Amino acid sequence: MKPSESIQTLHIYTRVSTAAQEDNGTSLASQEKLGRDRAKTLGFAAKHWNEGGKSSNHEEISGRPVLQALVNDIISGDVKHIFVYDQSRLSRNDNVASAIRYQCKKHGVTLYTRDGRYDFTNASDTFLKQVLDAMSEFDNAGRAERTRLGKLQRVKQNQWHGGAPVFGYKLESKKLVVEKAESEKVKEMFQRYASGESTYAIKKYLDKSGVLPRRGGAWTRGSILKIFQNTHYIGHYLYRDKKSEEEIRITCSPIVPNALWQSVQVKREAVLLRKGQVNRTKHFYLLRDLMHCGFCDAPLGARTKPSKHEHFYYCPSKERRWKEGVEPKVKHSKKDGCGFARSMNIGQADKLVWDVVVDVHSKSSLLKEEVKKRLIGGIVAPDTGYEATLKKNAKSIKACEKELQRADEAITEVEVDYRLGRFDAKKYSQVMKGLQAQRNVLLARIEVLKEGVKNQALEKKWVDWVKAFGDEVKLKSKLTPEDKKNYLRGMVERIDVKFLAETKEHQLEIRFTKPIVGDGIVPLKQKGYKLRKGSASKRIALKMQGSSGKRLTPVGNNSVTVE
Repeated sequence: MKPSESIQTLHIYTRVSTAAQEDNGTSLASQEKLGRDRAKTLGFAAKHWNEGGKSSNHEEISGRPVLQALVNDIISGDVKHIFVYDQSRLSRNDNVASAIRYQCKKHGVTLYTRDGRYDFTNASDTFLKQVLDAMSEFDNAGRAERTRLGKLQRVKQNQWHGGAPVFGYKLESKKLVVEKAESEKVKEMFQRYASGESTYAIKKYLDKSGVLPRRGGAWTRGSILKIFQNTHYIGHYLYRDKKSEEEIRITCSPIVPNALWQSVQVKREAVLLRKGQVNRTKHFYLLRDLMHCGFCDAPLGARTKPSKHEHFYYCPSKERRWKEGVEPKVKHSKKDGCGFARSMNIGQADKLVWDVVVDVHSKSSLLKEEVKKRLIGGIVAPDTGYEATLKKNAKSIKACEKELQRADEAITEVEVDYRLGRFDAKKYSQVMKGLQAQRNVLLARIEVLKEGVKNQALEKKWVDWVKAFGDEVKLKSKLTPEDKKNYLRGMVERIDVKFLAETKEHQLEIRFTKPIVGDGIVPLKQKGYKLRKGSASKRIALKMQGSSGKRLTPVGNNSVTVE
């Protein structure tokens, strides 16, 4: 109803912020009824504005669209009378409350509550409203602080901090326990990813199996990768209090072995390193995942377009700068941008690196010794030892985490006793010092054990590589492209590439996973021999052949595919 018309309208704004308010007399329906009763008493028409369930502590009024619409009508002059159950229904946030007070005063709005009215043209009413708003914000801040401290206390007692539990777990007595059906799917997800399946393939498997993520809906590759990051599945997680920045380590029942979790992290980090390129790859590249620019350390890109005779590796950093409109001050300067000025032919680079790596392998005494130890001596024994050590470490980690949980519980009890006056300050300080020292020792022990598990995983990966490729040097020509790629991943950690303008060649530094370049056997005076370690890297050069190569030019949307 327009204010110019004879019958005024009382605009009733209703909101609740918690389910509890539905049960203590402040439900939406009861707020509306009080408003309509007040309108009837005043002889006004009534219009209901229902915000539903929204917190009043939003920083911006845009977080509450119904209130925003009501304020817009105040500004336009369509609203002159407002009813709310109490003034906190509008806002407990001082910024929002001040903005509403200003508009109400500017446009001559009268505010009604269950206890009275505020005429903003009256100075005392305006002042009273400001005081009540300040008290409301103070009350809200106190409530938030009590909630925070309560949550912190629950966390210190190893209880779940709130919200839905992570996939694979359920809540019992406010603590995380393994949910059998979901935990089996978690194990499968980790195993499939570690064995080489993509997140897309895992998503299709989960969708077909009818398993839903914790919050419902469909699985996404992002939600799957989030699960792979979760330390809950190896028996612990960290809770960080935003205000105090205190970090608390909470233990829970593990679902996957530490070694499997570590294997997944190695693969996940490798994929994330090339996140911007992996999804756009249409062609097979033998070396792209191993190569980095020797100037700016960026992972090298690759480009294939047969119609233009383009088959090359290149550093994409300059291309990105061109797309962003950033031009180098000095062309090809190492100090201003990247010095990788010429692309490198894919076929020539692949052949050179392959031949060099196979040659180093064939001459390596260390690798020959590995083949003898792992294969001729029998691969079963090392595998059995690996599994036994893994179980032993897992058992030790679990024992330490139980001790850590008991230490945390003891610290919580001492803090409570101190606050209740059962400890004097001196005794409290001594006891806490001892408990914290014990806790630090346990944390260090756990980290050492987990580092050992990580090293075991890397050793297992090396053993598997030796089994697959260690004695096949003479048969490399029979390997598939993917087999060749897997072979190189076991031999080579990374390859740093630079273009040397003065000699017009690309310099490649191959960093091997083992120090096998130029290693050898040293005969002993008495009997037998010992191994001499070699270097872990080897530099080679690829001279430009044929044409002088391509300068890296900007790539338009309809030009070539950047991979």
